[in-house]
Amino acid sequence: MARARVPEDTPHQCPSCGHDLVLECSAPFGDDPCPRCQKPLSFVVGQSFQRVVILRFGQPRLHELEIAELDRQVDEVRGVPRIVLDFGNVLSISSTALGRLITWQKAVISTGGKLRLCRVRPKIYEVLISTRLDKVFQVYPDEQSALDSF
Repeated sequence: MARARVPEDTPHQCPSCGHDLVLECSAPFGDDPCPRCQKPLSFVVGQSFQRVVILRFGQPRLHELEIAELDRQVDEVRGVPRIVLDFGNVLSISSTALGRLITWQKAVISTGGKLRLCRVRPKIYEVLISTRLDKVFQVYPDEQSALDSF
């Protein structure tokens, strides 16, 4: 059984190879690689409930190196009507990542979907305010509030 930061015994698929997984809870930075492709499961773990996908960022930085992997993850869930991006583990974000968030927001809206952000730390929220992106994104204090907003 692989370990990742998700509810215990929740079925999932590896975001890289699609291998079916059963994930158990783990402490931060204690995630295992996928048993099939050996890629880390810590970057983004998705859960799907009633056509809602929750993407949890597992790395503390969202910078240029992490963006390519994020693009792939978001592309895989494009078309899902409701997406929540959980920023609980994110400590810093680059301007490139902010630009990519806008791109993802436009893509989700263009397919009739909705994108929500949750658990955004104060430092990152200050960046959203200073760039006026707090007017573009709906930000919620926790995952449940974001889910309830749909």
